[in-house]
Amino acid sequence: MRGQGLPRRWFRALGSASSNRLLPKLRVSSDCGTQPLANEAAAFADSRLVGREVALEVGAERVDQYDRLLAYVWTDGDSMFNEALLRKGLAQVYTVPPNDEYEGRFFDAQDRAASAGLGIWGLSYGRQLRQNDRGNGVGGGCVARPEPTPEPSPAPATASPSA
Repeated sequence: MRGQGLPRRWFRALGSASSNRLLPKLRVSSDCGTQPLANEAAAFADSRLVGREVALEVGAERVDQYDRLLAYVWTDGDSMFNEALLRKGLAQVYTVPPNDEYEGRFFDAQDRAASAGLGIWGLSYGRQLRQNDRGNGVGGGCVARPEPTPEPSPAPATASPSA
């Protein structure tokens, strides 16, 4: 979206929860650290969006609780960026009614990526657990835990003098 006089604002690409710079809070989870493939998702977003004209299709619910514009992002006329993230395995489907118009399309893209083992779907089980849980079998296994307190070492045995 290029516009003169339009205010710059953060927006959330509807239908996908990805680890890219469009939504900084998705890049780092409070309990999991940096999300796997965050840098790859950011690079993909930069390659597809920076310096290019895009069309934003605003969702039925226009803004979220953080005052971010909720939009579907169209590039190159008929290519939806939200769906492209899912096709590459760089995002998980995350829709919230009433902004679920393309939900079927998003799940199709995610299912194809998962079947092909692309992106997050090709990660080891341990790395998949570091993803935010979106109810699709990936993520939710990373919880901040305090370091365990080490057991005290037993005192070394000392030889007692013979009587």
